[in-house]
Amino acid sequence: MKIECVNQPFPETVFRQSHSRSAGIHLSEIIRDMEETLYPDRFRNTTGWDLNCAAQVGVFWETVLEAAYQDMFALDVGEVELDGITGTPDGINFDSDGAYVEEYKVTWKSSVNDPVGIFKYRMQGLGYCKLLGVNRVLYRILHLMGDYKGSGPQYRVWMVEWEDWEVDEAWESIVNHARYRGWI
Repeated sequence: MKIECVNQPFPETVFRQSHSRSAGIHLSEIIRDMEETLYPDRFRNTTGWDLNCAAQVGVFWETVLEAAYQDMFALDVGEVELDGITGTPDGINFDSDGAYVEEYKVTWKSSVNDPVGIFKYRMQGLGYCKLLGVNRVLYRILHLMGDYKGSGPQYRVWMVEWEDWEVDEAWESIVNHARYRGWI
């Protein structure tokens, strides 16, 4: 027998996001820059990772959830723009208390973390709330490594309700960061 590892990159085009992004600054780019600025050591442990492949895993998760549960889960709203910043929430859904954002995440982070404690998830949720004029986010998170104590993958769903001032304050910091960088 002859076996050989073939060096072939992960096929990005297989799991493209459902929407192409328009020109201009996107909310996720601002939040990524904010996170890198505030927490420069955050990405220290990803040296050597194929971050593009890791991102594609997230796109795959979103695509699977959207396809598998299209009748149950959120409505796709596409791109939304406010103050020169564009965002693409995974969706919007409704219950007896009104509308809320839905966000789908797949992560290697421990399942003991709630989404509010993860800067990127918190700011993205708050940003999407502002863009859609709501104050709640339902996070559907697949933790690939579970609790890192042998649990295996774990799926967690969190509903977060923000105060209006929290949404406004977060949006102001996002807009100010984009202005400081000269993006808007």
